[in-house]
Amino acid sequence: MELLLINPYFEGVKPDAPQFGLYFLGTYIKEHTDWNVEIIEPLIEGLTREAVLNKAKNANIVGLTCFTDIRFQCFDFAKDIKNINPDCKVIVGGVHATALSKQILEKYPFIDIVIKGEGERALLKIIKNKSLQNTRGIVTEPLIENIDHLHLDYSLMSDAYTKYWKDYEVPKSLLRLIHIPIIASRGCPYNCYYCSSHPYWYGKYRCLSPEELVKRMEELISTYNAEYFRFYDALFPISRQWIDRFCALIKERNLNIKFRIDVRANTRGYILKQLREVGCCVLGMGIESAVPSIRKKLNKNDSQGQILNIIKISKDLGYWLVGYFMLGLPGESKKDILQTIKLIKKFDYHNFTRFQIYPNTFLYNKLRQSKEVDDEIWFNRKFNNKINPKNDYFYNIGASSYCRENFPSAPFYQRELDWLLQYSFDYHNVMNPSSVIRKYGLKGLLVILKALMDIPTRGRVDKLYRKIVV
Repeated sequence: MELLLINPYFEGVKPDAPQFGLYFLGTYIKEHTDWNVEIIEPLIEGLTREAVLNKAKNANIVGLTCFTDIRFQCFDFAKDIKNINPDCKVIVGGVHATALSKQILEKYPFIDIVIKGEGERALLKIIKNKSLQNTRGIVTEPLIENIDHLHLDYSLMSDAYTKYWKDYEVPKSLLRLIHIPIIASRGCPYNCYYCSSHPYWYGKYRCLSPEELVKRMEELISTYNAEYFRFYDALFPISRQWIDRFCALIKERNLNIKFRIDVRANTRGYILKQLREVGCCVLGMGIESAVPSIRKKLNKNDSQGQILNIIKISKDLGYWLVGYFMLGLPGESKKDILQTIKLIKKFDYHNFTRFQIYPNTFLYNKLRQSKEVDDEIWFNRKFNNKINPKNDYFYNIGASSYCRENFPSAPFYQRELDWLLQYSFDYHNVMNPSSVIRKYGLKGLLVILKALMDIPTRGRVDKLYRKIVV
């Protein structure tokens, strides 16, 4: 029997990281059944839509992961699979499908089953229960409490992730190492109002035991010669007892590694010091806004003092700092955005994105209650494509983009956000030349020069550069 798990993303920028959920699912089914399992990420593997459809001709079950940004690619591909292989069971899961499971089944008769929430037990139940395979509906199972039992078989990944993958947000010196993406937890203990993680995982946060995590890292070192790990957790485990044991194990095993984690601004300095001593050299922090009143609207209650303090401590310890920010947030003014952009210069690199609305989040539900929007936007192609995407790689504009063209309550039009987003990159490159040089080497001088020319022309130099180079 054949199980095909697909990330149905055929157009756009290549994903930064593996779709971990698919690989955990594939590993779980391999461990508990005799089914053949194949996982496909078309953009990463350079496969066309037609090539993937050809693989689906012989599958008994095809599982598709569905995210808001690629929902129509997912739905269209599900329909095509059903057309060429009517006997195949088409299953959709993921964050977007979980939020709108009932509506998806109502609107798309070619989708047989929606898995709601964590998928391992649910998919195994479907495979082992033939009566389920012959019905349409929603399948959900309780969370697996001990995730030490959930393994990830990296042999299911393509060489793009196990041999050639890089974390390109780090200084050039780290790019010489062999990089491997990894994950140590599921869920998040916090409930940020813009994020779908909390409702998706039912507010539960689970992490691997330190012993299991270090064991997995050792296996990746042995198999793939891994030297640098990027942890893709929403939040790296930071309890004192857990960190003590994790750091002690790395020392005991003499692991000569580097790694990157994401933390909150309230993380204690002694924890950062312990982690730095065992190879942690890159920290990611989700600040979102430099303005306390804006953060409060997002239910991010880190104080200004905590943010500035962790930046100072991290810099003193020699960390490379990556900041995550958003612009166009509810109630935000241009003055607020410029205040956030000024904070960006304290980071070595930043990831600044436009604020997006996602289903089943607190902020989306608030908009729905005010009658500004309803669930139909996620199924209305005209609404999704009403703003034409620019050629620039980070202008991914659709129904979820919180701009005045889509949502009357939004503080800015899309054109305003486009320039402010570009300005944030230019400002950082001009104000933080040492980090730019560390990241790009001598090429960093050209990056700084382009930024100096771009600011007075309001992004025209960058647009010309992308037409010629990108």
